[in-house]
Amino acid sequence: MKIKPASIKINKAEMFLRQSDLAQTMSNSISPLAKELGKASKATKKLSNHLKYALKPLQNLEKINIELPRLQNLSIPILNIKFPTDKFSKRLKKVERFIKETKNNNWVPHTILWKYLDEEHDFSDCPQTENHLRENWKSIRGHLSKRLPRAIAEQHRIVTHRQILNAHRAKGYIAVCRAVFPEIEGLAREFCLEDNNFKRHLDNHPSKSQGHKLRKKIADLFKEKESPIMQVSVAAVGGIIGYYALKTLQDETFADFELALTPAPLKTHPRNRHYNAHGLPYAATFQDSWNALMLLDTAYQIFGELKALEI
Repeated sequence: MKIKPASIKINKAEMFLRQSDLAQTMSNSISPLAKELGKASKATKKLSNHLKYALKPLQNLEKINIELPRLQNLSIPILNIKFPTDKFSKRLKKVERFIKETKNNNWVPHTILWKYLDEEHDFSDCPQTENHLRENWKSIRGHLSKRLPRAIAEQHRIVTHRQILNAHRAKGYIAVCRAVFPEIEGLAREFCLEDNNFKRHLDNHPSKSQGHKLRKKIADLFKEKESPIMQVSVAAVGGIIGYYALKTLQDETFADFELALTPAPLKTHPRNRHYNAHGLPYAATFQDSWNALMLLDTAYQIFGELKALEI
């Protein structure tokens, strides 16, 4: 039996209508889901922005905690996906406690401490902390040596780093502090002089003023809001903990220091580059030397990342 052409046209028309109805039904079903996905995407983006850069986001960890419940509430209706905010939030609280305890007890927050000490470690017990770090020194030293970024691992830097680690092991704590902070400044100096625009700027000034302008450039590198260091990711410096080590470099190591006005050493002075560069006498402790090593490692990660990114 032959099918008339007219009937074929009718079937095509019906099929088109049915397809249109199906498309509309799917659109009606997907539209609310798309809105929820959009909301979740915005919440995820906000959380991501808080974790993306080293200097902009993490001035207050509460900002992250605020976004987590919102992301949880938005993710549940979408295909029944549940974002693991509870686990993330618990870990974040442990990190917050760690940062608070280390800072309150004059330790520089650093991922090495997080790695080698128990999460519930009592940092107020300084002798216990020192003993534990001494017992694990061989492993810690190997870890620090491997962390020297390839981008800045010139031979002279490898040798300097090795000698600094040797001095710490030999309890030459003053020698460590005296060596670390000029090394950090050297990293900053090299970075500034790799900027061709700045080099041309220096060449346009008398040689007597070039040193002053270079020192100011180095200091501004750790102070200016638009510093290239702001482009370093949190991951590169060791996550949230590494961010607070970086803040120590900014707030203490490169802080202004008036020698005449502060003859008596404060707890933070051994972490100040001026205090060490001008040779003020003090009895550096294991803790001072350890903090210097952690700040040097932080500087290595920062400038290694900047060089790798060619910023």
